[in-house]
Amino acid sequence: MSVICARFCRPTASISTYDFSIPTERTPDMAPICTIPRPSWSDALVEETRQIIKSSNVVAMIAGWMHEDGIRTGGRSSKSAFTLDAVLTMMAMLVSCGCPVTYASILRGLYALTDDQLRRVGMTLTTHERAAAADQTSFKREFHRFWAWCQLRLQVIDPSPHLEARRVTNHARASRIARTTPAEASRAATNTERLHTVCNALLGASIQPGALDDFAGNLVADGSIFQASQLVAGMGSKPGKKRAAAPGSGFYLRQRSHELHTDDMSANRAQIGKIGYGYETTVITSIGSLTQPGLVPRLALAMDLHTPSAGSTTSVLRCIDTAKVNGLIPPRRPRAAPRTLTVDMGYLGDAAFARGILERDYHLLHAYPNRRTSRGTVRGAYTFASTDPGRRSVDAPSPGPIMDQGEFYCPAAAHLLGEHVTKRRRDLVATSGGIAQHDRRLAERLPFVMGRTTGLHQGNKPDSSGQRPWKIGLQCPAVQGRVRCPHMASVAARDATIPEAKPTWEREQYRCCSGQVVVTLTEQQIKTVQAASTPGSWEHTLALENRRAVTESKFAHVKNRSVSGVTAVNHGPRREPLMAITIALALVASNVSMQKGFVPDATNVLRKGMTFLDCDLGHPVTRRPPLT
Repeated sequence: MSVICARFCRPTASISTYDFSIPTERTPDMAPICTIPRPSWSDALVEETRQIIKSSNVVAMIAGWMHEDGIRTGGRSSKSAFTLDAVLTMMAMLVSCGCPVTYASILRGLYALTDDQLRRVGMTLTTHERAAAADQTSFKREFHRFWAWCQLRLQVIDPSPHLEARRVTNHARASRIARTTPAEASRAATNTERLHTVCNALLGASIQPGALDDFAGNLVADGSIFQASQLVAGMGSKPGKKRAAAPGSGFYLRQRSHELHTDDMSANRAQIGKIGYGYETTVITSIGSLTQPGLVPRLALAMDLHTPSAGSTTSVLRCIDTAKVNGLIPPRRPRAAPRTLTVDMGYLGDAAFARGILERDYHLLHAYPNRRTSRGTVRGAYTFASTDPGRRSVDAPSPGPIMDQGEFYCPAAAHLLGEHVTKRRRDLVATSGGIAQHDRRLAERLPFVMGRTTGLHQGNKPDSSGQRPWKIGLQCPAVQGRVRCPHMASVAARDATIPEAKPTWEREQYRCCSGQVVVTLTEQQIKTVQAASTPGSWEHTLALENRRAVTESKFAHVKNRSVSGVTAVNHGPRREPLMAITIALALVASNVSMQKGFVPDATNVLRKGMTFLDCDLGHPVTRRPPLT
């Protein structure tokens, strides 16, 4: 495998700051002769991918940014001119066929197109040029020209144009980043936003008109890592170790317990599952309602590329904003059910993220980790009493309701709270009598859930921190006839079969004992609240398991060899634009495949799951009571 000489051209003054050096890391793209099998491209595939590229308008975007940056494309040439339409169309076809995307494979693919197919993408090739491509020396010269042509255009969307694309030590890279000038930082920020725009424009173009007619805005968010380089001798995260040649990639180490580390010093080396450098792609996926998730195809609406992490909350918020700007998330209908965003536990604990989700008119749906120490399970890790920030006197009554794992309960149920209840069904089945025991626990807890008079809403007056507080109107469960309480003897149900509250305080101590109360959420309550469903209930468990399965199957579908086969970007150029576009096109291929085979499924998954649970126990399981 020959190494191409880096000194093949002299950049003009307008692009003199860009690094044209070919990476020193040995990759398959260093071979100008493509080693993949050359498929016969069908007219239908060419037309389908060409329409997606055309609808995305990314060619016009890149041309406009080149003009904005003052980049000249050079003078006339006797050779046939390449077009971005042709390059991007060929990239999409290579991805859809499971072929590695390298400059060599793109060039070989273009030469394999017929004259009519080339005309569709704005290119022509003479008979002499096609014949010359068969010669290795001639093809190497053509490869040099094509590589320079692509680099000149893709530099306007390169997030790290000032960083070299070769293996250097982590200390050297950190030193170079520390010397970044304001002009370089500004250019990098602009290019990052441009690349984000290009990738999401491709995703939007892959969604057919009418595909999301039944979409109400419910989302599932998760991230997946695409490896950019394996870890070999001399590489690591320590300052003296070398990092991957891809400037934007980051170190990651995933243990067998699925715990992710971004360095190799804090992890248990005996439990290493996967290690290397890579890019993480955070994606938001469309899904139906809590009861009928199958009514909407599972399409990737937006993506964000970043270094590996346990869960990038800023990327999720950015994806939601991007999908809204692109018109893929409809406005919420009046009096419609709350819209949910399902995430895993890696995204919890960030108050800014929780506030950002609520401000975007979404409610989180997730499980809670079972906190453990050397002494055993931590009880009450997600139990928070309600306080009143505007309380003027210590003798004034407090609100009263207690939040436990995202739901508000009557203070009379304090002895029932604190245990971990968001358990998976497979964990409950693995324990003898686990399903029945969990159902008995729900039968004790759920009657004490506070009713609703209003949903979560933001107050108008900022608090002491300058932020507008979040409030919710709650109602005593005794008023709704779900429990018996001596403080509510005049309205409480006399049915002796319903649970009885045994308050140990006077009625004047808590404002909720008057029947209704408006609670201002504390910072801890904002981070853990789930207003769309009661965590621990069977409805919450069934909905969450269904949605988490959607997330895992989405990335499995993207990386399936019959769809794209893109599981890593450890081949080809080390610059970020081509790698990011390759990942975006893998998501595009998944969207196209999903829409072709989609059949709406109106099955009520909650009712179906409850039926199975009823059969398992031999009697109806405990349902969450109506809260209004």
